[in-house]
Amino acid sequence: PPSPAVRLSTSAITPPYARDPTPPPVPRFGPDLPAPLTVAVSHDWGPHAPHPGIAALIDRAASQLGDAGYRVVEVAPPPIEEAFRSWRAAASTELAVGLGPVVDRFGSDDTRQLLEWTIEAGQLLDRDGYMWALGDRTRILRARNLFLDEHPLVLCPFLTQPMYDWDFDVRS
Repeated sequence: PPSPAVRLSTSAITPPYARDPTPPPVPRFGPDLPAPLTVAVSHDWGPHAPHPGIAALIDRAASQLGDAGYRVVEVAPPPIEEAFRSWRAAASTELAVGLGPVVDRFGSDDTRQLLEWTIEAGQLLDRDGYMWALGDRTRILRARNLFLDEHPLVLCPFLTQPMYDWDFDVRS
């Protein structure tokens, strides 16, 4: 079971928030899992293979978990590329409609340019396209949630590539 410090800090940073309609369906504390704990390891968490240095760190962490008594298994998560394209189009439409007027009025030149590039990277959808994109977004969320229900402890890359320079997003 989690230590009192972990329970206290988790309760402080993950309280229910009535204004957020999309909280993940994850309890703060689940039941104790039977030993040995299984760790699902995946290098393939997104559309791009991880940088060799990041892949090596995942391998190193998996090895250390195995040495510590965890059962380590390689898994393949649900595919994400097709749903990502739909999500990006829906997000571009939401940004253009919801955030565009505010950024045009109050944003800096860099902020306006960044929003323009972000919207251009996706596509603006009509009503039907937006509804289909929301369905795709829901489909991938469902698939990922089912995967996480089966594999409650996953070791995977948070980012697949080294971080960009701090001002990368406003350069081009």
